[in-house]
Amino acid sequence: MKNNGTILIVDDELSMREFLAILLEKAGYTTLAAANGKAALQIIENKKLDLVISDIRMPTMNGLDLLAAAKKIDSNLPVVMITAYASPEDAVTAMKNGAYDYITKPFKLDEIRNVIVGAISRAQPTGSGGENSETARRQNFSNRGRRHALAYPRHHAADNKNIFRIYFWH
Repeated sequence: MKNNGTILIVDDELSMREFLAILLEKAGYTTLAAANGKAALQIIENKKLDLVISDIRMPTMNGLDLLAAAKKIDSNLPVVMITAYASPEDAVTAMKNGAYDYITKPFKLDEIRNVIVGAISRAQPTGSGGENSETARRQNFSNRGRRHALAYPRHHAADNKNIFRIYFWH
């Protein structure tokens, strides 16, 4: 089977790491796994990766700290954040710090597949100068972010309305 790329899965829940590994390996990806941000950081420093999928809430080093550290090592490495505890603040922080996308658990299989394919294809050079990765990331999030922003309960959206308008629609 063709190797479509190497993806690091970072989640403190073993079942989520195993689930994503099975899904991705069936789709032709090589997977590596880590139970927390510190273990993931060691892998990022030592392996050539095409994508990182990271939970946000984890012990030792959370996903947002991992995102910041990963971007210092490789600013072009796409990182997709996943969480069961969605908050507007985390979404904005993740995207401002360079996350390719922010997905809430439970997610649909088609949603995660599409995000993975998009993240890896945008990270690969096109040979003709390519698209600016920051511009591409922001455009992708702008398109997807509108749906995510509307998914929050009204009491959260009302409290953070201006933050979402500024970030999602600019």
